[in-house]
Amino acid sequence: WEDYRTRYEARSDLGGGALLTSLHALDHSMFLAGKYKDASGLIETLSLDIDCEDFVSIIAKHKSGVVSQISLDFIQRDYQRSTKLCFENGLVFWELKKKSLYAFDSNDKKSGWKNILNLENYDFNQTYIDQILYFLNEDFSEFNSFKDGLHILKLIKKSKDQNKPKRS
Repeated sequence: WEDYRTRYEARSDLGGGALLTSLHALDHSMFLAGKYKDASGLIETLSLDIDCEDFVSIIAKHKSGVVSQISLDFIQRDYQRSTKLCFENGLVFWELKKKSLYAFDSNDKKSGWKNILNLENYDFNQTYIDQILYFLNEDFSEFNSFKDGLHILKLIKKSKDQNKPKRS
């Protein structure tokens, strides 16, 4: 196994840390709920021998009124990525590893969770290839704008300034 402490993700001088390495989760949340109004949370180095955060939990309020809760960490050994959207009468849950989208209708007491989309042939690696091709073809329609990226980086800076990483 590669020594994780030498990778960019584990080094603040290379832009590492759970928050910057996984900022696409903030992009995803902004895509679904709109620009951020404010955020706060917990940013810490809990257990790994690195000079940046290995754990992040952010609660963000969007200008639309939606509230997002985003958790990121380097501590879990099992890769997980999911999104849960909560509504007044149900939930939608997307789980990347299972390549599935589930829905729960709280008005339907009998059925419970339903798998409403299964992407068996989804190739996660292809998303990286597609991004490169968009960039090479100068098709930026699939990208967040520079202004959107700056908005997210300002949110990250504010969160980090409010809650400097510390060791437990």
